[in-house]
Amino acid sequence: MTGTGSASGILPLVPVQRAGSAQAPAASRPCPEDAARIANFVREHPSWSAFWDKQGALWRVAEDDPDSSLYAASADASIVIGYMTMHAR
Repeated sequence: MTGTGSASGILPLVPVQRAGSAQAPAASRPCPEDAARIANFVREHPSWSAFWDKQGALWRVAEDDPDSSLYAASADASIVIGYMTMHAR
């Protein structure tokens, strides 16, 4: 997971994609169950947004407050859901 705030020490866990590197293959899509879990969380916590980054093959989540620096990214839906849960108001 990458992120700011309390999770910023975890940055090295997500591989950095270099400019010019190949895009993630079409097969690297999120599983429907993970998409449903994240959609359910966002539905219950409308102050958060989430999307699947096809190029990086990971979930990106952020709090929708312009004054917030809460952001996380991980290929594992459980990690970003845990991050949002930990910071939900």
